[in-house]
Amino acid sequence: MVRSILVFYRNLHEKAAGLLRESTLRPGAVSVDGLGIQERMEPCLINRPNGTDGYLLMCFWDPVVIRDRSGTNEHPSNRLILWHPGDTHIYGNESVAWNHSWIHLCGSDVAALLDRNPIPRNEAFSFSFPELIDDGLLGIYEELEGLWPADRVLIRNFVESLFRRILRALFNDPAKAPLSDRMHAVKRYIDTHYSQPFTLQDLAKIGRLSVSHLSAEFRASFGCAPIEYRTHLRLRLAQRFLKDTNLRISEIAVLVGYGDLYYFSKHFKAHYGASPREFRRHAVQSMTE
Repeated sequence: MVRSILVFYRNLHEKAAGLLRESTLRPGAVSVDGLGIQERMEPCLINRPNGTDGYLLMCFWDPVVIRDRSGTNEHPSNRLILWHPGDTHIYGNESVAWNHSWIHLCGSDVAALLDRNPIPRNEAFSFSFPELIDDGLLGIYEELEGLWPADRVLIRNFVESLFRRILRALFNDPAKAPLSDRMHAVKRYIDTHYSQPFTLQDLAKIGRLSVSHLSAEFRASFGCAPIEYRTHLRLRLAQRFLKDTNLRISEIAVLVGYGDLYYFSKHFKAHYGASPREFRRHAVQSMTE
């Protein structure tokens, strides 16, 4: 089972609702009404004929049905779409569970940002870098969940940065050999199952390769071995979670896939040169100085 990392809604999630009320933004600013990172949905099809009053950016990690300007069609994994206010929303998969990352934005400044960063409207695009969306959403989430009330200028800048990175990925990919479908499948599996136990043999089956060929091709594509990539991903997420003092370190260890707190602390200190507790203390001090 894939674990949702973060999900909140302004009107439904108590903690997020409180923070968002504290950081109420002036009319015209960029306002975050909801945000989800790798939110897992049970089989269903969402249908909003009139859309919403805001902008909805979604990245689908799994095959889904999507309604865009060309009609309602089945799409493979790694699809990105931006709906504007009033656009019809139809998306999901009625046969199997599916994962998506998303953000719902309001405020007239969103239109101004999109004028400068014209992500195509109501069009489902192939998007090879779903982790880019997650990284951008995590930055926004951390600002909303930080020690201080969210800063409207920082939120606006985070959103514009996300838009600019999406455009670059869509239209200005580096001139290099594209990743194979096998490596996309293996990396995507690690990205969405990093908190669960799996072996190189499991990954080799997903990539339809021998273990030795899998390791060699993965290293050539991403610069490290598959299990090393998972470790880096786990610890990078742990570093971000440690900045949230509402989470116990033992909870963070489980969230990122370590059932043993001692083993987690040992890995974290070897990677960052400080224990999770020391890292948290320094991070909180730097935010309050």
